[in-house]
Amino acid sequence: EGQANDVLNSQPLYLVELELNEHRLVVVPREGDDANAVSGYIWPSSMVLARLLSDRWPDVLRGQDVLELGSGQGVSGMFASKLGAKTVTLTDIGRASLLGLRANILANFAAETDLGSNSVTAEVSWEVASGSLRVRRYLWEDDHAALLGEISPRHWSKDTWACSAAGPPKLEDGSLFPVVIAADVLYFANQVQALSTVLSCRLAVGGFGLLVLPVRRPAVFSAFVDSLESNGVVLLANEVVMLDSKDKLLLDSGAMHETPNVSEVRVLRVTRRGPPGPMHS
Repeated sequence: EGQANDVLNSQPLYLVELELNEHRLVVVPREGDDANAVSGYIWPSSMVLARLLSDRWPDVLRGQDVLELGSGQGVSGMFASKLGAKTVTLTDIGRASLLGLRANILANFAAETDLGSNSVTAEVSWEVASGSLRVRRYLWEDDHAALLGEISPRHWSKDTWACSAAGPPKLEDGSLFPVVIAADVLYFANQVQALSTVLSCRLAVGGFGLLVLPVRRPAVFSAFVDSLESNGVVLLANEVVMLDSKDKLLLDSGAMHETPNVSEVRVLRVTRRGPPGPMHS
């Protein structure tokens, strides 16, 4: 979560309200070191993704099971739920991210029956609204290792808390989703193959994948695009998108943050045509 070093401003210590047409969300502020983790910020791409789903592909979500990768604050996934998705599974890996996701879904979706009279149990608090919105721990490299028949890699996120009853459940092995969404999830070269494999393993054949990716390192972005076909993922569209005027105001106010090295923001629309893993001609 070292990308926070690139952020110019500190995380606001107040509740942030977001609007998408008639829909509203609040984002709960984080405290201490968690506030300055990458997932502690609201990134513009999450609102770009939500607005694209609302304005251009509203019918794609309705009644569907949706997976959000690298959810962070969960903005795109929570709006997907409000736009009519049957279920939304929000995923991330770090403790700060997962606890922040839980706080946000409870703040926006939990009914009194979810919360109980005094406190939220660990089991109940990772799912709300009868399971229509849930948080799962998901390390992309686990799927890549499984495809290769290798042991799951060691990772800093697999600590005592994450693997205990207090942590969220791991994303179920082999689960497929007709809709996969992601915003601002590609930073480094070592993520290229893992992210491509994720789409290959988690997007159902013929499914709808939508990624909003700020381009900070053009070579990394190009390598990711080039990796898709070999993993059975079909690139249907690759276009530049601009920030909405409302989101520019949020960015200018400090409610959202962006790094100074973004050259453009790209929208990738993908589907899957074959079995998971590398394709062979």
